[in-house]
Amino acid sequence: MAEIIKSEWGDRTVAGATEVFSYMDGGYEWDFFGAWYDPEARIFYWIEDSGCSCNSPMDWVDSTSELSVGSKDELIRAYKEFAKGSHFMSSDDRVTAERDIKQAIKEATK
Repeated sequence: MAEIIKSEWGDRTVAGATEVFSYMDGGYEWDFFGAWYDPEARIFYWIEDSGCSCNSPMDWVDSTSELSVGSKDELIRAYKEFAKGSHFMSSDDRVTAERDIKQAIKEATK
């Protein structure tokens, strides 16, 4: 199973996986959705996170066991649900959420 890598700035990513999609919006308060594809295991990882200026996305994540794992269809459903509940997405962004994540998956899995 892939590991979480922390950069010198505290950012986190999934080792050996391709970033599929990343969405972050807000200011003092924020919403985050990140997704990665592991081509060896042929699975997707994703996370929904939110917070305020006192923390950053994925601050609490130390292992891939703390991420959601599943198929392309499960990732699409998760992002659509995230978009529906996001405080910061515009109505237009919510409408295009499914198209955007499908396009990102297509690009990441070429």
